Amino acid sequence: MSSDFKKYAALFLLCLLSTGCSLSGMGDEKVDRLFTEAGQLSSGGQLLQAEQKYIWVIQHRPMNPRPYNNLGNIYSKKGEIDKARMHYKKALELNSGYLIARINLAVLLLRQEETENAFRLLQEGMKEYPESAELHNGLGICEVRRGNIQKAIQHFRKAIDIQGSNPMFYNNLAYAYTESNEFLNEALKLSKDALKAEPQNAIFLDTLGWVYYKKGIFDQSVEYLRKALDMKPGEDSIRSHLVTVYRWIGEDEKAVNLIKEGAHM
Repeated sequence: MSSDFKKYAALFLLCLLSTGCSLSGMGDEKVDRLFTEAGQLSSGGQLLQAEQKYIWVIQHRPMNPRPYNNLGNIYSKKGEIDKARMHYKKALELNSGYLIARINLAVLLLRQEETENAFRLLQEGMKEYPESAELHNGLGICEVRRGNIQKAIQHFRKAIDIQGSNPMFYNNLAYAYTESNEFLNEALKLSKDALKAEPQNAIFLDTLGWVYYKKGIFDQSVEYLRKALDMKPGEDSIRSHLVTVYRWIGEDEKAVNLIKEGAHM
């Protein structure tokens, strides 16, 4: 299952990476305005300008956790992991109940393969937010990494019970079902529903292809996995799934070529 760790970190990030809302109520119109402008700049990819504005906001409102969280997001996007971690932690120091910062720090930890630290962080959040769909989803991802598939299934089911239809949660539950080799018909339905909502999502395509493989429908499996890999050629988990299918159906040359391609990426 180790080949899927990066995929599930990506799923978590896509679903949960969040910014804070406005600083309204702080009694300073300029602070509010610059905070909003920073968010707009960050969304537009102007990270340096956004960073500078968030730093200014922090200098003038050092006890508010939101700009620390959002600045952490910027550093995460820039690949400055230590700075991102420091700012998420600072946001949590200022407000341990700040769920967004807790989830974003967990995302960062998952990216760094720190599954146990992410798990503890999310578990701590459950004390205050036991009905958070995002926390249950994150814990499910951690349990997949830890090899506890049945526990992962419970968390993904709970996330769906709380929030209802969510393509990412559907996909995660479908994948967990597939890894358990149980409920494959339900996994197929969930995976199709997720892909219908986001037809260009390579991770969803990968999951559907993997479900078809577990059901023994190999032509469909190859079709969806090939499409997923074409969209995300650098995604090791997708490549690994397609290699597995090719080997199973006796297409060893194609499997070897895929492995060679991956080694040069």
